[in-house]
Amino acid sequence: MKRYLKVLAPIIILISLTGCFFFGQRKPPISWDELQEKQKVTYLSAYDDVWDAALVALSNQKIEEIDKESGFITTREKNVSASQLDDYAWSPSYGSFWYYENSGAMDEARYWINLKVSAVSEESTEVRVTPNFEAHLREWTWDTTSPMVWKSLRSRGVLEDIIVGRIARELGN
Repeated sequence: MKRYLKVLAPIIILISLTGCFFFGQRKPPISWDELQEKQKVTYLSAYDDVWDAALVALSNQKIEEIDKESGFITTREKNVSASQLDDYAWSPSYGSFWYYENSGAMDEARYWINLKVSAVSEESTEVRVTPNFEAHLREWTWDTTSPMVWKSLRSRGVLEDIIVGRIARELGN
């Protein structure tokens, strides 16, 4: 029995230490200023061309509202898994959303995108991409009787990069 304990103790310690290394916190999110830069991009193209490119960029989303006159496009809410939420969103109050989902403290998550296209001049158009993330979490994660509430989360800038990149690709930039 002591022999097994001598063998198991170092293995358990090694797994505990390396587990913290491999499964520790994700890298910190981008700063607020960096996020604002990702969300607002100006293209050297006419409004109609950028509008059409924005529609193509959002073609994998279901559109809730669209108004070319005002330049607004809003997608429908889309449910995401905890692992996708970990990639797309961040909250200072929460670590990995995978933990919250598997512990029963989170039952669903969703996002939708607001996109605003604005003409700056005849040959220059600005696009503002604003994804909105929410998770349905227990108000007190340790209390299983605590009510579930929708909590807003901050973007990591991933969806903004994807959409801005698709628009640029459609415009040939």
